[in-house]
Amino acid sequence: MKLGVLSDYPAEAKLAALELTGLFDAILFAQSPEIGVFKPNPRGLLAVVKALGVSPAETLYVGDRPEVDSAAAAAAGVSCVIVAPRPAKAQGFIEVAGFSQLGQLLFAG
Repeated sequence: MKLGVLSDYPAEAKLAALELTGLFDAILFAQSPEIGVFKPNPRGLLAVVKALGVSPAETLYVGDRPEVDSAAAAAAGVSCVIVAPRPAKAQGFIEVAGFSQLGQLLFAG
């Protein structure tokens, strides 16, 4: 499984603080020269997909803001999971209450 990060702002320091350095195959952010726009524009998500060498159909985008992240995923043709402790009112994505539930979804069976 390849992993990528798409953030609105540079993510390396945040990943280091979370002790997640070295786990991702691609790390891009909205102000990266190849992107230049914030989500929900799909350009950033498509840049991560390209950097990972996969297709949108092979990609699962995990976000936390349904109105932005699910819209970007839909525009990019990517499946989406939203991690939200409270139920969201939007549609077009799978919703999980936390990362343990996400792990169960991804690795069940």
